[in-house]
Amino acid sequence: MVFESVEISTPAEESPAVSWPAIAAGAIAAAAMTLVLLAFGAGMGFSAVSPWGNSGISTSTFQISTALYLMVVALLASALGGYVAGRFAYKMGRRPYPRSLLP
Repeated sequence: MVFESVEISTPAEESPAVSWPAIAAGAIAAAAMTLVLLAFGAGMGFSAVSPWGNSGISTSTFQISTALYLMVVALLASALGGYVAGRFAYKMGRRPYPRSLLP
């Protein structure tokens, strides 16, 4: 009887499917974008509201525009965070990490 030793290699051992530094970079970018857009929105809101009655925009218009702006902020910040995480994540099987972070 002849026995041969066979070495089995799985792709999961060679390169992990999750790049935690890329995820952290995406989260930081999303948080920074959220802070910048919220500061901009606060400035725009303060300029649109008047302390005197019967001037400036109405309360219902302000509420609707604020809700829409916050949805846009969440969408833009999430998109930027996902983009940054995707750009910093290394491609599985193409090159070893951390030779280059950007393609």
